Amino acid sequence: MPSYFNMANALDVPVSNSAIPVDEGPMCIPFLLDFTATSDIVVDLSQLIDQNRFRGLQSIYLNLNGFASSLTVNVRTTNQTIVAKANTQGYYAVLAPAKGSTVLEFTTAGAAVIPVHFVNVPIDPAVWPTV
Repeated sequence: MPSYFNMANALDVPVSNSAIPVDEGPMCIPFLLDFTATSDIVVDLSQLIDQNRFRGLQSIYLNLNGFASSLTVNVRTTNQTIVAKANTQGYYAVLAPAKGSTVLEFTTAGAAVIPVHFVNVPIDPAVWPTV
């Protein structure tokens, strides 16, 4: 017998995918994830979004060039999980709230510094191998 889930009490989270911020225009925030001393990094974009300095996360670019481990990204508010494979680069669509808490957790088993770009506009998802 299948499991049954009543979605009447489900949490809905407004997201800003497919919207280009008119007053801000396209922008990205480049960041380096330093995994040389840890396997888990939490990035909180909430304050930037609440201060209207960044109008919502819609895409993320991950550069795992030369990195032998995969990288997992968890968007805590929507519980979206992205797994980027080792030795790849790419753009990923992100389901994040348009306002409020935008916290991402990055985990990996490797030790490296990984470039990431947080982007406020939708970019078509694309991933390519680097080796």
